[in-house]
Amino acid sequence: RWAVRNDPSGPMATFRAFLRDGSQAEIDSLRAEGVRLRGHEGRVVTFDAPLRDARAIASLPAVRYLDLGRRYEPELDVSVPATGADKVHDAVSGYGNGGAGVLVATLDTGQDLKHMDFRHADKTTRFKSVWNMDPFCGPKPPPGHSLGCYYTEDKINKKLKNHTGIKYKDFAALGGHGTHVMGIAASNGLATRTGFPTGVYVGMAPEADLIGVQLFDGSGNFVGDITEGLQFLGEEQARLGDPPLVVNISLGHQFGAHDGSDPDEAAIDAFVQDGITNGTPRVVVKSAGNNGGEPIYVTGTVAQGGSASQTFTIPATTSSGGSCGFFSGPGNDIVFADLWYEGDATVTVRVTAPDGATFQENTTGNDPNNAYFDTSFGSIFVDCPSTTNPVNGDRECAVGVDDTGGTAPLPGKWTVRVSGVSVPTSGRFDAWLALTSVGICSAGWDNASPGGTISIPGTAQDVLAVGAFITKNEWTNFKGKTFHYDPNVIESTLGEIASFSAQGPTRDGRIKPDLAAPGMGIASARARTVKPVKGTETRLRTVEDKKHMILEGTSMAAPHVTGAAALLLSLDPTLDAATIGDLLRGNATADTFTGGALPDNTWGAGKLDDPAHRRGHPER
Repeated sequence: RWAVRNDPSGPMATFRAFLRDGSQAEIDSLRAEGVRLRGHEGRVVTFDAPLRDARAIASLPAVRYLDLGRRYEPELDVSVPATGADKVHDAVSGYGNGGAGVLVATLDTGQDLKHMDFRHADKTTRFKSVWNMDPFCGPKPPPGHSLGCYYTEDKINKKLKNHTGIKYKDFAALGGHGTHVMGIAASNGLATRTGFPTGVYVGMAPEADLIGVQLFDGSGNFVGDITEGLQFLGEEQARLGDPPLVVNISLGHQFGAHDGSDPDEAAIDAFVQDGITNGTPRVVVKSAGNNGGEPIYVTGTVAQGGSASQTFTIPATTSSGGSCGFFSGPGNDIVFADLWYEGDATVTVRVTAPDGATFQENTTGNDPNNAYFDTSFGSIFVDCPSTTNPVNGDRECAVGVDDTGGTAPLPGKWTVRVSGVSVPTSGRFDAWLALTSVGICSAGWDNASPGGTISIPGTAQDVLAVGAFITKNEWTNFKGKTFHYDPNVIESTLGEIASFSAQGPTRDGRIKPDLAAPGMGIASARARTVKPVKGTETRLRTVEDKKHMILEGTSMAAPHVTGAAALLLSLDPTLDAATIGDLLRGNATADTFTGGALPDNTWGAGKLDDPAHRRGHPER
């Protein structure tokens, strides 16, 4: 789950650091130590360095806080009309706005640059630039960067015309996620096959210009960096004359305090605020996450001298198989809880195996070399550093069990006990099961707390987090067969919130998501690497024209809001991120599904109803 890769000289890591003030002098001091800088937004910097150098880097005078980069995971025919956006770009009805003059960018798995939804009628590209951040791609990085393959509009067009290779794709390993997401935000609907009309699967902002940043390699591994990606997008915005920019991030994870203090979240806030300060509009939209209803979050309090316990249950499985499949060896089974508590508190955390006698414990400020304890029931880990996060002032403990010692975690009820050594204030703690993988099963808290499942970086202060509701629950594939969502697997009542849609609040008490958008049964562009061959899920999901396919998730909801923001900025490029958020939330609609007590932590302000079809046309 950490951004570490193999290198001829040993493990190489991507680090994230809060600097003391983020000044150029501090940046220069890092470079003087041989650190290879990647991204820089505000006080946040990211850089690559050998993993063995972590302690030395953490001790540098410029570094206030250091951690390892996280690995992220990816989280229209009916959906666009459901938002009102079709009224905006329907010239016949008098609006005629398709997002022209606005940049729509994604940090994602890449896009299929040959797809006609992303090309003009003359077959030239709509992309102003793309960057594959894979460090093993290149060497053709953007100016000022050291890794990956970068292509401008002219280079893309030349390669498309000459049918030569371009090292920027959307590989099949992640299902064409980035192509589908960009299609929802900005497809022009030109792609189809003989006998089927164009313009059926049109995205929210079909006239917007595009930028793509590919964060994953061909095997589906996260190899990019969110902060560096944002920095690049700001640089491209400036290179292109500072047009308004809307960035979609349909990726997430559950590691962190969920209060905006994650370094990537701080980078997003700095990126957006820099746009406000300089009059260069920047909006960042994030999928709320797909852990809604899952028992991954728990909160509680502990008094000084007292204790509080929470339990999770590891499902039964054996080396001969079972309901959770086969164990294939060390390194594939883990339950990882990310626990946060107040910075002025000292606590002891103990993890006890189902036998009630085998345990590992540590107290705030422990030696990280003594964090792991290999037992016959699995490798138990408890690591509670004394370092406080510079944004929220709180502390973190990494606790759980895995099989790195060669023994699979014992099935049954495991206990996490938090004891108060020194608790000057409330004694609150919050814990997320950020990674649970036991065979093909997962574990959850036995008495989970409600909400708290918005994925990072969706709890940033200046991000628009988007939940998903249902506008479509059946479709016809290119073989003429009709498919439905299985109601025993996933809730599919039209108009209802999707059962997977993550819920707030944030740890610091803010309502999230900001609003909800269509996120089930969404037809959008299919990457050509994702082939609808017999016996595959793609085959039943590929619709009649064979150029588009059905997917679901908050990943699909977020680009609806991304496109809506682009339409607003096309009508008024002076709007800033705060005003865009106010307009989208203020025009969200309520109905019998949302109820009237909005905003809340399921729907946010309600369902997306694109205000661009009203703005400037009050008579309509």
